Amino acid sequence: MQPLCLVCDHMNRLQPGEGWTCIACPDGIPAAIFDGQTDHYQHRKNDHGLRFHCEGDRDTPAYWQRVRDTLGQWVDEQAHWARISTLRAGESPPVG
Repeated sequence: MQPLCLVCDHMNRLQPGEGWTCIACPDGIPAAIFDGQTDHYQHRKNDHGLRFHCEGDRDTPAYWQRVRDTLGQWVDEQAHWARISTLRAGESPPVG
């Protein structure tokens, strides 16, 4: 499951060597929220009063295009970091 956090307006972009953070969770997004095991529509401990928010009307194609684009970027980033990890481990990168 791709994390809903990625389309949240409070999300910070992932930087190499850092974990996933947002304005609500500057020390790292809890795994249960990021992994989709629980949502962040309700108050969570230490969330600074901020909840999931994605600007736009969910009934419009533009909203869902933003979701698809953001999730596509995330998938591309995951593939990029997987290739780098493979190279750092001294293995041959996957073909394709």
